[in-house]
Amino acid sequence: MIGNEVPTRTQAAALIKGGFNNKPGTLSLYRDRLVFVSSKLAMVGPVFGAAGVLVTRSVANARAAGKAASGDKSTLVIPLSTVAEVAAQGSKLAHSVIFRTTTGEEYRFGGLKFDKWSDDLRGAFAGINRTVTSLDGRFTVR
Repeated sequence: MIGNEVPTRTQAAALIKGGFNNKPGTLSLYRDRLVFVSSKLAMVGPVFGAAGVLVTRSVANARAAGKAASGDKSTLVIPLSTVAEVAAQGSKLAHSVIFRTTTGEEYRFGGLKFDKWSDDLRGAFAGINRTVTSLDGRFTVR
């Protein structure tokens, strides 16, 4: 939550940068932006098995809103007004969603399923008067 605003969707994800630079954390969709908050808790969870993963994800998600509201340095904000394309990537086992901006930046988030996020993303784009054109496994935004 940023201020009094509640996100439309929140999920544990990893910002994929390649190699050892990947950042685990939480991705949240707000009415006009995506907010990613990196968290090292997600790396600790697997050490304690499935229960550890569930507990650390829950704690990381709860902390993400506070970090985003305070402008913590671990926060990445992507205004939806800058997104030009959203695309799915991966197989049944490894899912990711890529956001490409009008300035050519690309943000890939692992652990997300395009079909689970697409309706909420379309609604958020419509809410800021952006037009979405769907294609196979991706959509463009104008």
